[in-house]
Amino acid sequence: MNRSTIRSLIAFPVLIAAFCLFIFANIAAANSIPLIINVSPAYPGYSQADAMDSPMGFTDGVPNQYRTDFASLGQGTNTFLEFDFGQPLTFSQILYTDRTTSGGANGSYALGTYDFVTKYQYTFSNNSDLSSPVGIVSVGPLPIPSSPTSYTAFQSTVLIPDITARYVEWSVLAMNGSTYNAG
Repeated sequence: MNRSTIRSLIAFPVLIAAFCLFIFANIAAANSIPLIINVSPAYPGYSQADAMDSPMGFTDGVPNQYRTDFASLGQGTNTFLEFDFGQPLTFSQILYTDRTTSGGANGSYALGTYDFVTKYQYTFSNNSDLSSPVGIVSVGPLPIPSSPTSYTAFQSTVLIPDITARYVEWSVLAMNGSTYNAG
């Protein structure tokens, strides 16, 4: 599903729900990799672990991190992932990559748009239960790629107005398709 980027000193590769996040934050200590602390039920073979994978290397010229995805088990607009970054970070942009395996097995790089997320939201908080959000950023509606040939057709970059938070939730607001296996 997505990819985020935290601007400035560090980039964390994070593959989320069949999406990868490169999160850019203004932090000095980049040793903390975010943990997934809550997630909607996963489709068999598309586990929560695949939301955070960033395998090194390439297969057929495609970075391996775009080949495995998390997918929810028919959750549709109830699909979500919650992250704990271990400390408050200042977010300036997030690069999201939607599922590239939709229409095929996990790892297939099918580039299908059956479960394409057309609108999503980030909720930022300093409380693990996401109460008292310090910021909410909604994205979309996004156009559904027609005849995609690369993972770049599944990416969208969102500028974040320098929100400082420890916890971030990504949630689906709208999607294409009838299977509702967003990720």
